[in-house]
Amino acid sequence: MTKKLIGFILTLMLVISCNNDRESVSHEETLKFDYSAYNNRQSLFPIISSGLKTNKLGDNSQYEEFLSSVDKINTQYGTNVEVTDFDKYLIETQDTDLENFLAKGFISKTDYSILDTFFNNLEKNDFETSVRNLEADILSRNFTKEEFKKYNDFVNGLLIINDYYKERGVDIFKVSKNEAGKGRPFTTGCALSLAGNAVSTLGLTSCIVPGPNCAVAAIGKVISLVSIYYSC
Repeated sequence: MTKKLIGFILTLMLVISCNNDRESVSHEETLKFDYSAYNNRQSLFPIISSGLKTNKLGDNSQYEEFLSSVDKINTQYGTNVEVTDFDKYLIETQDTDLENFLAKGFISKTDYSILDTFFNNLEKNDFETSVRNLEADILSRNFTKEEFKKYNDFVNGLLIINDYYKERGVDIFKVSKNEAGKGRPFTTGCALSLAGNAVSTLGLTSCIVPGPNCAVAAIGKVISLVSIYYSC
């Protein structure tokens, strides 16, 4: 191999290496939180309210009410958010345990870590501080753009959920010490179910119309389910 060819190859490798470095920096710069879904929240709240009849006449009527609410949300946003196995599990059991959600495969180990850290933060901080800490936690995990989008939408979902309940006089993410002594914070079953189902749904949802409305519709479905079955 001639010296010129060797020199060319080494130069090419250097150029490729430099390009990869620039792409990596550019990739890191794109991982910034986008709050478009949260900014569209006010269009969701009247739809949820209109979809909930608040009359509980038995399991069948509750399920029909839930499906009706999901249908109204999809119609409004042109989306196709579906009822998932996790939804059906929560409807049938009303389980509110993150460990069980993980064991049954409804959330991933990463989901569990993020959720558990967030709820531990809520034990010591207010909601706004806990969300800022959550965002820092997410950014520290070196997610791909695709992975990051899920958790970006999740943060938007938490903000939407908090506003929805605050407008109704409920501090849904207020946490107190765990009376059962399990070594992790205790919060209402509503908050655990909302957060767990939200992160699961956002990981599965594929909408007809891309954009923030997809996340808004998914969160609307989660709120509808918990409102109907958990009376939150």
